[in-house]
Formats: sequence, structure tokens, C-alpha cells
Amino acid sequence: MLIGASSALKLNYRPPAGTVPWHSAASRPTWDTPDHPVNYYVPNFGVDHNILTTMNSLKIAERGAKKELKANFAQMEKPKDMRVVDLGKDEDVMNAALSIKESETENNKVMAIDLVQKPVQYKTAFVQDSEIGETNDSL
Repeated sequence: MLIGASSALKLNYRPPAGTVPWHSAASRPTWDTPDHPVNYYVPNFGVDHNILTTMNSLKIAERGAKKELKANFAQMEKPKDMRVVDLGKDEDVMNAALSIKESETENNKVMAIDLVQKPVQYKTAFVQDSEIGETNDSL
């Protein structure tokens, strides 16, 4: 037989205040008034060696193919012989529609949703770094 007193303790699984950055209250976004250095000099070390290697490999491939290779990112037309198989409604979609209909009947309510996407307004502040132009010129 076990006889004794019991007590409940509230366990705190959070780290002690001040030991991690998320314990401080958020005041303003850091991009609004940065608390870190901005507009500092960024050195231009030229083109990365991986890009140079890729460009060299492209030249070797062009010599081997005896033609200039060009990338075209324009949208292509749908192939004329492409057949799209109609497999009917998906089973999950049919089950979801049936569940919604049963819920509407059971609760005497019709489910209505607004599918119009509302525009999002972002507050942006763009700063042009003078080094960006020099970096683009070196590419």
C-alpha cells in the first residue's frame, strides 16, 4: 500500500529569458531600421571559377558539335501529337465532394467559400548598391 502526499509541478520547457534572441520583444522590422552594418564595401573578385569552368566546357562542346549552342527560354507550343488521357474525376475529389454534401444536408447549411485572391501589399525599400553594376559588368 502506497500512502503519501502528491503535488503537481508546472514544468517550464522554455529556455530562461535572455538566453535566446526570441525572448526580446519585437519592435520594428530590422529591414526598416537595420541593427547591422549596411552599405559596406563588397569587393569584386571577378567571375567565379565554377562559372569559368562551365563556360569553358560549353566552348569545348560547341567545338565538338561544330555549332553554337543557344538556350531558348521562350514558351514552346504544345506538341501537335500530344494526347491527354481523360481518367475521369479523382476518387479523393469525389469523396471530398460527397462528404461536403452530406455535411451540408446534415447541418442544413450550404458551404460557401471565397476563391478570389486578395492582393498583398508589401512595404519595400530598395537600395541600389554601387558594386552591383561593377559585378554585372564583369560577367
